[in-house]
Amino acid sequence: MQVEHKIISIGFITVAMAILLLSLMRPFGVRAQYYQPGAASKSIVVDKKVRAVNQTNYFDNLTSSQKLFFDNDLIEFSITIQNGGQETLRNIDVKDFLPKNLRLIFNPGTFNANGNTVEWKIDQLNPGESKNYLIRAKIIGVANLKLTSNLQLTNTASANVDNISDQDRSSYFIGVQTIPKTGNNDILVKTILILSVAGGSVYLRKVARGY
Repeated sequence: MQVEHKIISIGFITVAMAILLLSLMRPFGVRAQYYQPGAASKSIVVDKKVRAVNQTNYFDNLTSSQKLFFDNDLIEFSITIQNGGQETLRNIDVKDFLPKNLRLIFNPGTFNANGNTVEWKIDQLNPGESKNYLIRAKIIGVANLKLTSNLQLTNTASANVDNISDQDRSSYFIGVQTIPKTGNNDILVKTILILSVAGGSVYLRKVARGY
């Protein structure tokens, strides 16, 4: 019995030492893959929002019930670019694709009329760092569209660097202001009636007085 116990103990110790040796022989690089995933990853994040200038908050999208834009209304877009990775990003190309029927008031870059875009470059973003930019414009030419219903428009912003990219969109609605048909006509008709009654009264008064 003692011999059997000794054999079992030696066998257990041998197995334990073999496991220990195998764990020590595992390449360090393989262990790093498990314990430090994505240490050298790059990521860029774009966040696009919109609001009317007289609104306090920005929204991902504006419904027609929240705000319906007409000619000469002011609209503002917020573009936030964030480094979501663990490496510093440099020379980031940012582009904002503007819908038609906008006249720029101010923007952070250069306007390209051919593509109807605003383009600019961010020199550097450190890991976790973000920068915000604003574009303000005036709504124009809506009346010329002869819309029969509200029209949804979309504004897209994109960022590209080191073969990685991201984009985000915001949408809003434009419509046509209509003047009530009875408004001006009623005023004109009432004015004519008043003048006619007044003129008739003067004429009758003169007839009654004999001159």
